[in-house]
Amino acid sequence: DHDIICTAGTGKGKTLTFWMPLLFDSTSVQIVITPLNLLGEQNVQALAKAGICAISIHADTATMHHFWVSEVLSL
Repeated sequence: DHDIICTAGTGKGKTLTFWMPLLFDSTSVQIVITPLNLLGEQNVQALAKAGICAISIHADTATMHHFWVSEVLSL
């Protein structure tokens, strides 16, 4: 495992680097921190289309249910 820093413009495929491990290992869990709530919601929708479970947690959705779901997803 190595740390990576990626700087690229909007629409250049940075998000794909987060998704790749999920596509090859259905037991993996990825935590992605985004600067905008909308980006998290867009990622959830796109991952759902690919058949990958995802949730977006931010100030409006930080409920015990979402934290429970994230714990269950990581089992």
